[in-house]
Amino acid sequence: MSNVRRISAALSCVMLLSSVASAQNTPSGPPPSQPTAPGSPSVAQPHPRPSDLVCVMLFDQYIGRSGKIPGDSVAAAIHLVAVRGRNNGFWRTVLREFDKSCEPDGDRTVRRQTLAVLSKMLTYDGWSRWNQEQDEREAAAASYLALGPEVLDQIIARTRQADRHEINAFVLAVRASHDPRGKEFLRGILQRGDNIQRSPFVEPNVTIPSENVVHDETLFYAAVGLAELGDPTGVEWLIAHAESLAGESQIHHAPHRGFSVGGCRECCRHALADLSGLSQPPMTKTQWQEWWSANKSDYTPAGRVHLRIL
Repeated sequence: MSNVRRISAALSCVMLLSSVASAQNTPSGPPPSQPTAPGSPSVAQPHPRPSDLVCVMLFDQYIGRSGKIPGDSVAAAIHLVAVRGRNNGFWRTVLREFDKSCEPDGDRTVRRQTLAVLSKMLTYDGWSRWNQEQDEREAAAASYLALGPEVLDQIIARTRQADRHEINAFVLAVRASHDPRGKEFLRGILQRGDNIQRSPFVEPNVTIPSENVVHDETLFYAAVGLAELGDPTGVEWLIAHAESLAGESQIHHAPHRGFSVGGCRECCRHALADLSGLSQPPMTKTQWQEWWSANKSDYTPAGRVHLRIL
């Protein structure tokens, strides 16, 4: 049995026990009055829902601290907190702890793990935005956004704390949101290329540190995010890199789902195939350039790029 299933089964027991305990401890009469300050109205204090307690337990045990914890257990906890916490408001706690971990004395392990939770939450909101674009009737019936705008805003703002090992995770989180507000950030990543220069659109407090280099892998994620938002800049970057040169970069953190670790060229071509929706996509850079010349004026992405987060 996988760790996700083990933790899910254990949590089901916790939720059941919490419900029973809550029922046993709930008095049959009206709730007792709470002491209040003179002149203040008496307000009943709500009990946390079992799902909130589950998120708190998982977060405290696996996510909000560093230590020798098995990686697959942390991954399972991240997934469960993302699914539950997105809908019950626990995302605010995750965002607050992420923000604290980005301070100079913050815990980098906690920063990495809380960002992973927020990124998964943003993925669900991103699919809701995608559905809204593709079918407004479906969006009205089934799709909704659960996170406040401050989640994306804070991730972009906190990119200044990202070192060269963390930049990919920040860019992937922005891409996951599929939020037009992230376009300028993603464009700035592409503008910087392999030579770090401050992007003209970025306020000084949201600039990636000048000592960090943005490599092709990070640029690939930014290009994918832009292309999915309908921005020609992303498509053109993918086409420009659809043929490899000597020393081709590898896509490690989130290659296309057809690869375990893929070369930049292959991932770009597969991304273009997803975006174009062609049953027999071009195989060469020249062929993609010809397709783009014919479709640039009315380009709309046919589908999202199937990246696999490793």
